[in-house]
Amino acid sequence: MAKYKFKQSERFAVWKTHGEKCFWCAEPLCLQETTVDHVLPETLLSKDDELSRIKLLFGLSDSFDINSYENWVPAHQHCNGAKRDTIFKASEVMLAILERVSAKAQNAVNHQERIENNRRVGEALTKVQVLYDENKIKKEDLIAIFSDNDTEEKKLSEKLEELILRVDPSWEIVSVSNEMATVTDGRFAGRTPVGKDVHPSWACPNCSAYGPWSGARCLSCGVLSDGE
Repeated sequence: MAKYKFKQSERFAVWKTHGEKCFWCAEPLCLQETTVDHVLPETLLSKDDELSRIKLLFGLSDSFDINSYENWVPAHQHCNGAKRDTIFKASEVMLAILERVSAKAQNAVNHQERIENNRRVGEALTKVQVLYDENKIKKEDLIAIFSDNDTEEKKLSEKLEELILRVDPSWEIVSVSNEMATVTDGRFAGRTPVGKDVHPSWACPNCSAYGPWSGARCLSCGVLSDGE
C-alpha cells in the first residue's frame, strides 16, 4: 500500500492547529522537523475487516477517514517512529484523543485553505515583482489591467508596492502578517520581511540575503547570525 503523500499546506495546517508542538511528547516542534502521524495507523487501509472492527470499537462513523485531519497529528520523527503501527486499546484516554483531534479537524481545514489562498496570491505577486524589477512590466500597466476588476486580481495591484519579497523567487509565500512573510521551499520554512522600508539588519552577514530566517539561521546559506 502506497503511503499518503502530504502536501506542504497539509503539514503546515496540522502543525499549526495542534499548537506547533509534538502531539505525543508535547515538546515544541519546528515546522521543518514535523512529521504527520496517524493516530490510527495508515496500514489499516489495507485491512478492511480490521478497520471496520476498529471503527466499531472506537465508536467512529463509517465516514471516518484514516487520511484526514480527524486522524492526523504533528510529531517528532522519533516519536512517530516509536509509535509505528501501534493500535492503542479503546480506553477512555484513547477515545478522548480521537475526539480532541476530530474537534480540531475543521480548524485545520481552514488553515489549509488560507495557506493555499495566500500561496496562490503570493506566487502571483512574486512573479509580478520579478517582472517589475526587470522592467518587463510597469506599474501603470498593472493598474490599467486591474482598475476595473473587483476580484482578487485587483488586490494584487494594491499590494504590489507593499509586498516586496527580498529572497529568491523559489521561496513560496505561506502567509503574510505585520510586514513579515512566512515562506517555504517545500522542505524548510522561515520568515522574511516584506515592504518598502526594511532595516538592513535583516540582511544575512554571510550571503546578504534577507533570509528567510529560522530562528537565528539563514536558510539561504545555512549560517547562524553572529548577533544570536
